[in-house]
Amino acid sequence: MLDSDKREFYELLKIALLTKNGSSEDEIIIFWFDLFVDYSIDAFKEALKRAVIESRGRLEPSKVTAYLPDPLGHPSAEEAWNACPKTEQDTAYVTDEIMAALAACDDSLQRGDLVAARMAFTEVYRQQLATAKVLKKRARFWMTYATGLDADEKRMAKEQAVFSAQARGWITSKQAQREILQLTDTRKDQKAIGNLTQSKITDPKVARRRIKNIKDMLKGCAE
Repeated sequence: MLDSDKREFYELLKIALLTKNGSSEDEIIIFWFDLFVDYSIDAFKEALKRAVIESRGRLEPSKVTAYLPDPLGHPSAEEAWNACPKTEQDTAYVTDEIMAALAACDDSLQRGDLVAARMAFTEVYRQQLATAKVLKKRARFWMTYATGLDADEKRMAKEQAVFSAQARGWITSKQAQREILQLTDTRKDQKAIGNLTQSKITDPKVARRRIKNIKDMLKGCAE
């Protein structure tokens, strides 16, 4: 939040405290502002409304925090577990913290024991989040790729991972569009290479020209 949000924050919390606790001391409100300064005023407003409506008893910071997203952009342990790749055939967006937690539960995943894997994952992931919070390290999402798939399967897996990450708010719509365009360009290049190589060539000059075209195309992809 910004300093300019203090007045709106004050009014929101004053109403909430009067509603739930019957008190609105300025000292309490200043203390609350320091606790929630890392969140936007809109996120705080929505979480405060839900805490007043859905929680029981006195209004406490922890009850509001329960309805707030991580200010550093990290998914919750449950969301991270549901979205993380659990086999080598999975393509998904991950963070450094998710990958550290996956490494900790790899043995259980290899045995097919998802209950034990989930317990190990969530324990290590929460430790990773605690460290990230102390360091104020924002979530960095990147894609981990499946193995053992053919070209079409890899493309479909990447597309699904992009759409899933966008739906979760892990990447922006612009990032998603850029990723999909890259996949489309790659598919066009693969088709063009197939067209160049599929016909039988008897003229050596034609063969050399097509080989040069393929090399130029591959060079352009590498740049």
